This record gives sequence, C-alpha cells and structure tokens, in this order.
Amino acid sequence: STRDPYTFAWGTLTYGQALVLPQVLASAVERKDLAVTTANKILSVFRSTVKAAWQLGQLSSDTHLRIQSVPGIPGDRPPAGRLIQVPEVAAMLKSCRGNSLGDLRDALLLAVLYSTGIRRAELCGLTWADLLQKSDAPIRLRILGKGAKYRDVYLPSWTARYLDPWRQRYERSPAAMALPEERRVLFCSVDRGTRLLPDQHLTGQAVGSI
Repeated sequence: STRDPYTFAWGTLTYGQALVLPQVLASAVERKDLAVTTANKILSVFRSTVKAAWQLGQLSSDTHLRIQSVPGIPGDRPPAGRLIQVPEVAAMLKSCRGNSLGDLRDALLLAVLYSTGIRRAELCGLTWADLLQKSDAPIRLRILGKGAKYRDVYLPSWTARYLDPWRQRYERSPAAMALPEERRVLFCSVDRGTRLLPDQHLTGQAVGSI
C-alpha cells in the first residue's frame, strides 16, 4: 500500500518490506511507465533515507545493512542520438563555406565535434589557452571533463583548414586580443554574424542548434 514517506515510521521498516520496492519499480519499468535510470534513482533515494534512519538510531545495523543490499533494477538505457555519417558531415561543412564569422566558427566547431567526439559542454568551455600547438606536433585540445579532470584529445591534420581561417579572423578583433588567452573563448558568441564576443561562451543548446 502507498504510505506517506514524511509520516512513515522508518524505524519499523523490515527487510521484507524493503524488497517490495524493487519489485514494484521493475514492474513499472517492464510496463515502460518508468525508465531504468529513474527507477534506480528512486532506489538510491530510498537507500539514503534508510541510512539516515539508521544514523538516527531508529534502525538496527543488521536491518540497515540488509536493506542496503537490495538489488538495483537491471537494464540499459538506449544510447542518445545516432551515428552521423560522413556524407552528412560533409554537407554540414559545405554549408559553412562562407567567409562570415559565424561560418568560420561553425565549420571549426563541427570539425572538432566530429573528429574528437567531445561533449557539447566540454566544447563550450574551451578557450584559446586550451589549444596546444607546437611545430611538427599534432594539435591538442586540453579538455576539462567530468569530475573536474583534464584530458588531452588530438585534432587530425585536416581540421587545420578550418582552424587557421578562424584564428586569423579572431586575431583581427581588438576586443579579443585585449583579453588574456585564458579568457578568449575558442567558440565564442558572434553578434549578428559580424562582431566577436570573445568572452562569451556558447551554450550547449546553441551548439545543438548549429
């Protein structure tokens, strides 16, 4: 039966009662009323509440440990998105063949996303200081990823045809060059396609729209 979690006496909870929850959630997943990830989040909240009841002395250690062993809901979430084919990438790059600031930025943006597979949020956070380029060495991007951990990804040589024009136009902007390199956003906003906003990051939603 459904009970109010705010008034339920958590100290009376038994292991047998706790086993009912994953069964109910598994049935909801099977009926496609819940996603697997949502069901497991509910279980996680449940386990946290049980732990709090134990910390408050309302549950015995034995009951707490047994309830914490309640299994999660098995299953996989289908991967988001789809694999973009080479002709599609070529068509997108072809659409950016103009010489406007927006075209130059978007061409490099698409080339980097396709060639490295980095996340949109990671791409949006890049500055020119994260572009590591030495003579006779592959171009690297220093990526700040999940868990505030850095990693390097390498750009293939063909991306240079999109990097160089964007860099040249970028460096013509007095506003951009007045900023320290770590504040010059690599894929910055462009005002009406004509003016760089070098300290303004694109959003993930904006990248998706591109």
